[in-house]
Amino acid sequence: MFNPRQTSGQGFPDARWIGLGNEAGDQLFSRGLCLLGGIIFQVFHESEDRVAPAEPLDQAGFGKVHEILTRPPETIAGRAKTGDMSMGADIVDYLVKGAGVTEIDWMLDLGQMHQPKAWLLDVRTGLTPHSVLRLRATNTLVVALDDGTARRLMADASFYPPVPQVFGLDWSLAEREPNVGWEWVALGQDNLPPRTQNAGTPHILVSMGGSDPHGLTLPAVKALASIRRNVNVTVVVGPSVSDDAEAAVRREAPGFTVVRNPENLGDIMATADVALVTFGVTAYELAAIGVPAIYICLNEDHAESASAFVRAGMGVSLGLAASLESHHMSDSVVDLLDDPDLCRSMSAAGRMNLDGRGATRIAAALTRLIQERAEALTTPTTLRAAVA
Repeated sequence: MFNPRQTSGQGFPDARWIGLGNEAGDQLFSRGLCLLGGIIFQVFHESEDRVAPAEPLDQAGFGKVHEILTRPPETIAGRAKTGDMSMGADIVDYLVKGAGVTEIDWMLDLGQMHQPKAWLLDVRTGLTPHSVLRLRATNTLVVALDDGTARRLMADASFYPPVPQVFGLDWSLAEREPNVGWEWVALGQDNLPPRTQNAGTPHILVSMGGSDPHGLTLPAVKALASIRRNVNVTVVVGPSVSDDAEAAVRREAPGFTVVRNPENLGDIMATADVALVTFGVTAYELAAIGVPAIYICLNEDHAESASAFVRAGMGVSLGLAASLESHHMSDSVVDLLDDPDLCRSMSAAGRMNLDGRGATRIAAALTRLIQERAEALTTPTTLRAAVA
């Protein structure tokens, strides 16, 4: 049997929460696995790693955060040493899945060793519904986050933002009704800064994701440079954007502020009057701060999710990037800047729908479920006496 300790510098005998997840398109992973704080094992399956602050259960005294990685530790060692990965979480060690070990066998071994109270699943792997049942058979709560696969039907609880895709799923065989709503959105930074009101020159934020796979930053900069008015523009360049691409942005608009992978992105967001961004986790964070946003969607799934933000009055969607023209970006920014009433309405809608307490709500809900399970499995004293 695979021994998880063989790939780790130390064991975690005090562990009580295990999280399994991946960073998929800057979606819910960063908000999912750290949202409970406490002693969480985070499992990375794909190409990027991201860790959000661990607070709600940590504040309740549950402990620290551990990481589980499915790829060689040297790929993240440098960032871990500099603190780039922790973002405030207390990372104490990591664990690497051994080669040739199936995902479920690895998880069951971890569960046997650490006796978690719950598994928090935010994965895009081939983990099957039967595997979820095997986890539950160990008397452990299994929770799914933003999971559209059949795994969700076997979970003890599930949480989703109110996007159209969720309402199109068949829930007739689910163990429990899903928790769907803006109130269940767990942000990577639940303590986002308050928005700064600009009395002077409008501030526009441009952010096209960590890698900008469609090369949208430069066209966006060109579009904004064509606006015939005085504006301050901050362009956020992701960590995976090439140096050549960044240099091209700087040459195109030398008067714009260009920052690469800023640690204080929330603070930068808070100063913006309007944001032009690719749809993803940034859309949720901007709404929570109260920044009116214009969304560019990289695929149909993003476009469908962005439509929920539009219906809620939190932003404007330009549709798919593939069909986008430069004037669409500049026209949309100008339209918002020219309509302060609409901007105020969007700002209020964002702050009303996304209040930054989603992680705390999910932590509280899971704590209640665990308490209910413990009570259900406890034999009453009177019954034990009667049996005796």
